[in-house]
Amino acid sequence: MSFEAAKVRANSHNRRLPSAVEYEAILNAAANTNLHDASGRPVSLGDLFDDVAEWTTTMYDPEWRGNDSALAKLRTMHILKGYRDPTKLPGLSQALDGNLLAAPDTNSP
Repeated sequence: MSFEAAKVRANSHNRRLPSAVEYEAILNAAANTNLHDASGRPVSLGDLFDDVAEWTTTMYDPEWRGNDSALAKLRTMHILKGYRDPTKLPGLSQALDGNLLAAPDTNSP
């Protein structure tokens, strides 16, 4: 599923895609059991990591000076979250800071 398709799907369910920071906050809250349902009971989100990366709305903005065309390409890429092992995700790029990156037209299974 491309970024645009993921956005449309989320919107059709009256939802939106999270930013990378929001996704990290969700992961931290889940790890610390700080998530609760409407009645106040703790909930578990054990399936936040799987073998498919999740789109975020965050565009990659490297602190790098160099080839203008390479930098322009990097700045069109989205940061992905929610994957177990990035080495099992062919066709995606991993930045030096550890972020997994994908062009918006990349399709996920």
